Amino acid sequence: MSDVVAERVQQVRKKRGWTVKQLAEQCAAIGAPELTAQALYNIGNGRRDDEGRRRRFVTTDEVAALALALDVAPVHLMVPPDADDEAEYRITPTSVVNVRDVRAWFRGYYPVLGRSVRDFHGEAPESEYGVMQLAPQQRTDPDEAIRGIDELMQLLSDARAKAVADKEAGGSNGPSVD
Repeated sequence: MSDVVAERVQQVRKKRGWTVKQLAEQCAAIGAPELTAQALYNIGNGRRDDEGRRRRFVTTDEVAALALALDVAPVHLMVPPDADDEAEYRITPTSVVNVRDVRAWFRGYYPVLGRSVRDFHGEAPESEYGVMQLAPQQRTDPDEAIRGIDELMQLLSDARAKAVADKEAGGSNGPSVD
């Protein structure tokens, strides 16, 4: 995964028209001064050993800081958005799933590799549980999938209406809904 993150950071950085130094400055501005230009070069190159394995992996702290600095969702640094949904994604040397399922797993929709749905959703906060139940899981019945999507759309519509009402009432400093 570190190789994927390193490549995605470079792609997004270049898309923004930033140099490595500018990304390092942005990292410092958001409170991650340890992500210097040299550290970013090391992340990008992976500091390989004689057998080609990375000696330096990207940490979860770095993924979060880089995603914040680049203004992207962390999942989009870990899984290329243009990757084919059916392409293989290697989570560990022996755990391989398709790209669609790893995205859903990272987003908390459903487990991968036949793991327990009960255990997986058991760690979700109560406020998110309903949305996860409606998430676009692998469903074989098209009518069930359509119903689930309709319910999810209604939840999203209700959440948007609440956010707009909160904003009009001078509410939260959260993300803009416009």
